[in-house]
Amino acid sequence: MFFRLCKKIAFLGIILVITGCVSTGPYIDRDEFNRLEEDLRTKALRTKIERTIYVNNIGYRLLRSLNLQGKKYPFLGVLVADLNKYTAKIFGKIPEEGRVIVYGLIKGSPAEKSDLKIGDIILTINSQEVSPSNFYSLVRGLSLNKPCRIFVERDGDYREIIIYPEALPYYINFLVV
Repeated sequence: MFFRLCKKIAFLGIILVITGCVSTGPYIDRDEFNRLEEDLRTKALRTKIERTIYVNNIGYRLLRSLNLQGKKYPFLGVLVADLNKYTAKIFGKIPEEGRVIVYGLIKGSPAEKSDLKIGDIILTINSQEVSPSNFYSLVRGLSLNKPCRIFVERDGDYREIIIYPEALPYYINFLVV
């Protein structure tokens, strides 16, 4: 009995030593760890962006096919994010918190039909300054089928882009702007 207990304890000790070695791995200094963490966060964001574009394209086609009546809201078909250090790294930009970068355009949308491009930094919508916190409310305030003037920065140049928002059903649980 005592012998079996000793074998079990020894076996458990070996497993703990092995799993401890496996889970700790070789030493990585703090700078290397931080760099790896930044790379992982950037890769995760890139994957999230790809999936978000895919899902929003499906949602847009679905909403257009429903032909629902009732209240409508303005739709541009542009997907945006804060220009933080992760989005800046993905799009080759300099990070500037508080600025909005275009990371996707919905296929067949007014934004895709315009001159707006992925990587554009949106500065104003109808002369109102844009930030990550007010972008969606500015779009919701647009008039349907009337020109929307969007001022963007692209590769160091500035340009005005005209987009005519279209109408989509208002009461759907998920919204694409």
